[in-house]
Amino acid sequence: MKNEVLVKTKNTNKVISALINNKIYFNSMKSINEDLYFKVRESDIERINCILDIEIVKYYGRAGVILFIKKHYILLISFLLTYSILLILSKVIFSVDVVTNNLKIKESVLYELKEYGIEKYKFVKSRKEIEYIKSKILENNKDTYSYLNDLLKLKPICIYIHPSTEPSAFGLLNELNNYGIKRGLVINPDEEIPSFSHYFPYVDRVLLMSVTPGKGGQKFLDNTKDRLQELISFKKDNDFEIYVDGGINDETIKEVLIADGVISGSFICMNKDFEKQIMKLKNSITQ
Repeated sequence: MKNEVLVKTKNTNKVISALINNKIYFNSMKSINEDLYFKVRESDIERINCILDIEIVKYYGRAGVILFIKKHYILLISFLLTYSILLILSKVIFSVDVVTNNLKIKESVLYELKEYGIEKYKFVKSRKEIEYIKSKILENNKDTYSYLNDLLKLKPICIYIHPSTEPSAFGLLNELNNYGIKRGLVINPDEEIPSFSHYFPYVDRVLLMSVTPGKGGQKFLDNTKDRLQELISFKKDNDFEIYVDGGINDETIKEVLIADGVISGSFICMNKDFEKQIMKLKNSITQ
């Protein structure tokens, strides 16, 4: 688009000759009543003002755009600001709901959505992320906690879970909380403690395994004390108890006195006198 200006001046015989003599390019000349209209280059305006009495009627090209912006800059700023706000708001989640008649599944899915960052006043995920989250949640809730009713009949105080065996871990932790059951999390000896930190705000107990799960009577692992210290460091920002399980006897219990509790199986059950074994553990603590 050319940078031209439409001007008008009084229609006199000297206009055309003045333009030609000063080598000023012009076009689209027409006469309306007593006025003469024609277009000239924007760069020639100052020269024309020196030889003719002109009035600028309209700008074309870049000059026209600049003039429009100068005249309507407040309107443009308002438009851009409104557009920016609407664009941001279009990326914000204002409502999250799960359509189902099963209240248990609804609470579980909403809980998992929150863990994935899908909740009110958070930004919308990309389509790819949403599809992934959707597939994971649907997979996790195929048979949601079908075993939980059987466990509830036993009236447990605490139920421990491990995320590798419970795909819908967050949902189950929330469900246990609804039933007033302490929420427990298991960490195995070969697992990095920080990798479980996102679960810590949602559990009441963390069970630190001091043997590899699966077989009784195993030897207490030497690095348990250091791992216990590491786990305790996470209690600064979270409120959970720490229990230690595996190879606990009247000697190894002394290594984990800073824990809130221990679980001892083989040491107690391998002897017919359970009370005697329990007393040995208590005496070791008080010594």
